[in-house]
Amino acid sequence: MWIGAGLVGVLALSLLIGVAIARILGMIGEEIAELVEAEPWMSAPLTREPEVLAAVAEIGSGPAVPDRPSHSSRP
Repeated sequence: MWIGAGLVGVLALSLLIGVAIARILGMIGEEIAELVEAEPWMSAPLTREPEVLAAVAEIGSGPAVPDRPSHSSRP
């Protein structure tokens, strides 16, 4: 009889401890999720300075350079 009562007590105690740990981890997870959602840089518009855009346009519209021959097939 005492062995059965002890087993039930141990199982109940371990269940309560497991539920308490799950609740604590759940609260931590919710707080982390709120931090990730509140990051202002995630919703900031993607902008560049006009000088950078002009430089990129100049590089992209430069003269075409022919490919160099490969030296991997030397005789």
